[in-house]
Amino acid sequence: MSDEDRAKEIEFKDRKLILNIFAENKPNLAPGAVWSAELHAVWDLDKAKFDKVDFKPGEISVRKPED
Repeated sequence: MSDEDRAKEIEFKDRKLILNIFAENKPNLAPGAVWSAELHAVWDLDKAKFDKVDFKPGEISVRKPED
């Protein structure tokens, strides 16, 4: 992800904070859980609460150890 794309993850517009956060856990080839998620939200600075929240969990899988 480029620095320009990262700058868009958190953005202030007027009295609101726009959040577009992406996370994923992809261990190299080690056994264990693999997951991802996205959070798109608008935080109202005056009300001190979220106006909108869209949380999208991705598929969760488990990488098994090789014999």
